[in-house]
Amino acid sequence: ANAASATKATEKFKEIFTGQTPLLCDTAFVVFQALYDSLELNLSTIHQNDTTNYEPLLFGNQASVPAKLKEYRKNLQLNGFKISASEGVTYVEQDRNFLVKNFYPLVSPVMKDYLTELQKENKEGFAVAGVITISPKQLIERTMWYEKFIAENAGFLFLRNCKNYQKAYLTYLLAGFEKTPLYANEETKDLSDFYVNAYNYLISTYPNSQTTQLVSPYYEALKQKQTSNAQSILKSYRIKGQIYSTK
Repeated sequence: ANAASATKATEKFKEIFTGQTPLLCDTAFVVFQALYDSLELNLSTIHQNDTTNYEPLLFGNQASVPAKLKEYRKNLQLNGFKISASEGVTYVEQDRNFLVKNFYPLVSPVMKDYLTELQKENKEGFAVAGVITISPKQLIERTMWYEKFIAENAGFLFLRNCKNYQKAYLTYLLAGFEKTPLYANEETKDLSDFYVNAYNYLISTYPNSQTTQLVSPYYEALKQKQTSNAQSILKSYRIKGQIYSTK
């Protein structure tokens, strides 16, 4: 639960693995990431249980922020973490720029590609208050990035993570997401423009992809307002483990 542990572990990592093969560094990075994730969870739990008002660190005039709060933020930043907020609630999360600075020079190009994608997605966000905030094109590009990366890197150390991300994005693409529903009108079964645009972009840009093969028959059923057929297609995908259950 001490943010400084991330820096201590990073310095030890550099001491041991500088000059070693990138693949060995990748294996060691998996161990570091586990620690980094644990620290993030513990620091955020402590933060959320604290009655201190941390909102001044993110909103308003920074000149009036108490010195104690500034010192708290500085300690997090120096050790690879940052304060963020969602729906008015502040929390501690990883600052992935810390990884760029300290680990990119040592890990393999494949690991670097993966970490770069995560950093990009973290910066762009995904949803706020249950509403998808990225564009239909961005949702498709993320889904396709994972499809391509998985196909090209079958032995990647974080392959399970990649498959989980791909599965989640595909689930949202097909079934909708919280306050960004599939239908603009539930009664008439008129599709939301968000998904129409996403499906059309996918099919026109990546016609031969595995994702398109899954989406096309489903989209056709939706356009024909064959609701039972569309639900049967989704059910088959769930049974095969290609998407998550949304109920």
